[in-house]
Amino acid sequence: LFAEPDPPASLHAAVLAVARAYPEVEAVPGLRYAVLARRSAALAARILAVTGSPGEGQRVGVLASPGADAVVAILAVLRAGAAYVPLDPEWPDARVAEVIAAARLSALVSTEPGRFPGIEVGSDEAESASVAAGNLAWVMFTSGSTGAPKGVEVSHAAALRWLAWNQGMVGARPGDRVLWTAPLGYGGSIRQVFGPLCSGGTALPVPPSLRRDPDAMLRFLVDERVNVYNAVPSAWVRLLDAMDRAGATLPDLRVLVVGGEVMTSAHAARWLSRVGPRGPRLVNAYGSTETVVNASWQVVVRVPDTPLVPSGRARAGVTVTLDADDGDVG
Repeated sequence: LFAEPDPPASLHAAVLAVARAYPEVEAVPGLRYAVLARRSAALAARILAVTGSPGEGQRVGVLASPGADAVVAILAVLRAGAAYVPLDPEWPDARVAEVIAAARLSALVSTEPGRFPGIEVGSDEAESASVAAGNLAWVMFTSGSTGAPKGVEVSHAAALRWLAWNQGMVGARPGDRVLWTAPLGYGGSIRQVFGPLCSGGTALPVPPSLRRDPDAMLRFLVDERVNVYNAVPSAWVRLLDAMDRAGATLPDLRVLVVGGEVMTSAHAARWLSRVGPRGPRLVNAYGSTETVVNASWQVVVRVPDTPLVPSGRARAGVTVTLDADDGDVG
């Protein structure tokens, strides 16, 4: 998709191109790409009825848990020419209200109207809708150093550059089954949602209870034939413990991307010993919300002779500067 002579100019254009190519494939279990395109068209029209004409700087909140409605809402907001602002239903009401105020939303799409009234996702469909393209794709809020919400703005151009790199890094392909564990307000959701949606794959939402049960998570990974898994090291180590208890492997897993915390060489050694030389590719990815998910990466093929696995090299489109403790910069 990204190597074509006329690559998509926006995230939603990329997803809609996939929907045309793979209409009968499930984008999310129970939601085919063709239906995703039609439902998002209908919701985009209802969003525009609230916000008016698409305009630069429009921000629309999406209060939704991982699942089909969240995907419909995100695509609809983008199609309406706005940036989506993810809001996590697991946040306390005060935190949701704080981010809504800081974001200066033009509208809110809510799957929990009892808590925060807004435009409901609905199940209505439309054959077509205008496909506007604003500059910003999303605004993701972090607590920053002060604890107050800080919005990180990411443009369509920056998102597409990251996505093109990510698709090459994981070897994305049609039919991929990608685990979706991250709430929308976390950077990991970008890979777990747009990775499959821009390659003709399926995003597999994981219930929150499974995220806290590594044995159940292991069964889910095996039963759902997951090909791409993205985890923080602490969750990955709990999964390793479950694999050891069950004597299990992950026969369908092709790529494991670990990021968000440091990766220790001891844990890398455990993984490589468990899966063997022909097992899934292990990637150590480092970054933050401000760097569009990842700034650096390394494929781990052997255990380094250092306590921690190096963060690797800069991803495409990023320059990495090393700042030593003594103030020297290299």
